[in-house]
Amino acid sequence: MQTVGIVCNKNKERAQGLLKEVSGYLQERKIKVYDNLTNSLTDIISKVEMIVALGGDGTILNIANTLKGKDIPVLGVNCGKLGFITDVRQEEVYEQLDQILKENFKKEVRFMLDVKVTCKDEPAKQYSFSALNDVVIHREGVSRYLNISLRVNGDDIYSVGGDGIIVSTPTGSTAYNLSAGGPIVHSTAENIIITPICHHSLIQKSIVLSKNDHVVLDIYCKKENERAHMIIDGQKSMEVREGDMVEVAASSFRFTMIRNSKRNYFQVIKQKFGWQT
Repeated sequence: MQTVGIVCNKNKERAQGLLKEVSGYLQERKIKVYDNLTNSLTDIISKVEMIVALGGDGTILNIANTLKGKDIPVLGVNCGKLGFITDVRQEEVYEQLDQILKENFKKEVRFMLDVKVTCKDEPAKQYSFSALNDVVIHREGVSRYLNISLRVNGDDIYSVGGDGIIVSTPTGSTAYNLSAGGPIVHSTAENIIITPICHHSLIQKSIVLSKNDHVVLDIYCKKENERAHMIIDGQKSMEVREGDMVEVAASSFRFTMIRNSKRNYFQVIKQKFGWQT
């Protein structure tokens, strides 16, 4: 390996300090380093063979949405609090880098979603996004109740009445989806997970779909001044209104992670969420 990018969360002092330390470590081993303190993320992606992400899950999500499917593996180092995608602890980073430089590491390819929004007022204009974690549509402002109609492959499934809905990947199944009562789906699976948020029903539960399914969400607000907000991976957002249509399907993009060699998926879950055996 000749070139490595280091991307840190610039709002975290510890991440910036670790960037300098990791950069020195790699440069001592004759590896060219490009970091986001002096280069844009786009420039880094165009020059490197691997990226070390220093921060939290948000740092990883930002990288994933910028990579747009390029096969550059990312090692996530947690410099925050919880962190699930970033499963390498700060004290483990050099041990992990040693293994990577010896080409003794495991890649894990993650499923992503494509999101397309068609606005009722501008049907010719569409907005497109990609998501590694999830697509969240929730009520906003004075809205007290949001109704979303769910269609899968053209079939009407149900209408969700409540605070909103989450459409998640397996990677995102341990994020907002989990908090809303949705299932944990293994990170290497390729499924679309739909979970209502605080729904006003005793029977509506999460639905787990295949990667071949096509999801359509139609937005309905009870009053003229009510509206909803859509958030992609906690990074990008836009307002959606009555009559707008959101389509979600499997993306052709994939995101490649370098797994922590010390722990497997379920060991990370136990560590982060306190599962007992």
